[in-house]
Amino acid sequence: MAVLLLLIAGFGRPWCERLCLTPAACGLWAALALAASAVNLPLRPHGAVLINPGGTVVPLAFALYVLSRPPKPCGRLRWLRMLAAVTACAVGIPAVLIWGEEAAVGWPAVAAAAVVAGLFAGGFASEAREALGVGCAGMAAAAVCWLVAGQALPIAWPPAFGGGHTFTAGVLSVVGGQVLAQLSGWRAWVRAPAPARSGLR
Repeated sequence: MAVLLLLIAGFGRPWCERLCLTPAACGLWAALALAASAVNLPLRPHGAVLINPGGTVVPLAFALYVLSRPPKPCGRLRWLRMLAAVTACAVGIPAVLIWGEEAAVGWPAVAAAAVVAGLFAGGFASEAREALGVGCAGMAAAAVCWLVAGQALPIAWPPAFGGGHTFTAGVLSVVGGQVLAQLSGWRAWVRAPAPARSGLR
C-alpha cells in the first residue's frame, strides 16, 4: 500500500529509475502483492495450513522478473553470491522466528528476523536492483522453510505458507536491503584512500 501511494503521488520515480524499472511495472507488482495478500487458500491434504500467494507466488515471480533482466550482464560469481544471500534469508528468517515462538518474544523476533535477512539481501548485493530481487526471493524461500519446519519439527507454531510473521519479516527485510544497497556508495567513499575520496565527491 505504501509503495502504491508513493508511486501515485509521484515520489517513487527516482527509486524506480535507480532500479531500472518503470513506475507502471513497480505499481503493477505492488498492486498484485496487495491483492494476493488478502487471499488465504487451504493446502491439501493439510487443510489447517493456509497458503498466502502474496507472500509466496508474487514475490518469487517478481524476483524472477527483476533478476532475469539485469541492467548489465551477471557473471557466475555474482549469481552464486545472490544464491547464497537468498539461502541465508530463507534459513535466517525462520530460524529467528522459531526462536521467537519458543521464547514467546513476539514482535521483537520479527524485527530481528527482518534485520538478519535485510543484512544478507543488502550486504551481498552490489546494487539496489539485486537487493530487491534477493529480498523478494528470500521472502518466498523463507515461507517454504517455515512451512517445512512447521510440519517436520515437534514444536507448535502457526503452520502458514507465506503469511503471518514470515510475510511481515520478509517485507521489512526488503526495505532494509534497499537501505543498505543505497549505502554502498557511502561505504566505497569511506574505504577509499584519502586522495581518492576527493575524486568520488
